[in-house]
Amino acid sequence: MSNSHLTLIFNPWYPLALFAMFLQTLFWIQVLKSCHLGIAYPMTSLVFAVNLAFAFFLFGEEVTQFNILGMCFIILGVGLTLKETS
Repeated sequence: MSNSHLTLIFNPWYPLALFAMFLQTLFWIQVLKSCHLGIAYPMTSLVFAVNLAFAFFLFGEEVTQFNILGMCFIILGVGLTLKETS
């Protein structure tokens, strides 16, 4: 194994990322126990809007009109998908 692989494995963020994926799996299983996949899966698209908001408020990244337009399309699409399933 090369030195770069060992550096990646012993990086302190690596175990934290694995733990975060484990928690995500547990939460996803709980969500699927309480609602249908046709409702739960489209909701995962809203992560893009949350990421954009955090990027703006926490890191001061620039949000363009195209970012906002894209988020509106995503939210509209999720809304239409949820309306079809109910």
